Amino acid sequence: MLRAIGFEPKSLNEGHAVTFAELAEEDFTGIGISCGGGMFNVCVAYKSVPALTFATSRGGDWIDNNVAHAIGMSPAMVEQHVGAGSQYLWTPRDASGAFLDGAKNYQLHIPPAIPVKNFWSVVAYDADSRSILRNAQAFPSVSSYTNPQINPDGSIDLSFGPLEPAGKNWIQTMPGKGWFTLFRFYGPLEPFFDKTWKPDDIVEVK
Repeated sequence: MLRAIGFEPKSLNEGHAVTFAELAEEDFTGIGISCGGGMFNVCVAYKSVPALTFATSRGGDWIDNNVAHAIGMSPAMVEQHVGAGSQYLWTPRDASGAFLDGAKNYQLHIPPAIPVKNFWSVVAYDADSRSILRNAQAFPSVSSYTNPQINPDGSIDLSFGPLEPAGKNWIQTMPGKGWFTLFRFYGPLEPFFDKTWKPDDIVEVK
């Protein structure tokens, strides 16, 4: 149709299209970037004329995947295999919605019959570095392998705070540092997936 009225159609880099759509106030001069699921398109334009254009086959999906790996996540962390693999619950906030504070004391109540085939662990992480929280303990964790103190009904209460409270299940936190916790389930069972089993929220202890 365009040829019939004297125009010759040409393909347009999506990044170049972005410069037309977004850079009118800059005289169509700047960098246009279009990031789809499978492609990444870039155009450097001067007064609408492309000076440099390129595209890669590594688009948004590739970026999302690599960012997830960089911050310690992976597709395997959300795949559902009953009795195999691993699943994770994490939170940077307490029951009130406030961010976890290394200077405050908290408690996490874990109901009985933790739904795992293999083992479980609760680990504290540094909110800034996303690495394991450095404290005076050998490892900031309570797990099946640390021989935790268990309540008569089979539940477990964990304590978080800068100073050790009465009891055994304590993870030390550091004043001046935000933190988050990761609850790891190795060989998660059906109650984890159907959510008939849930841990309580972390609550501040005053």
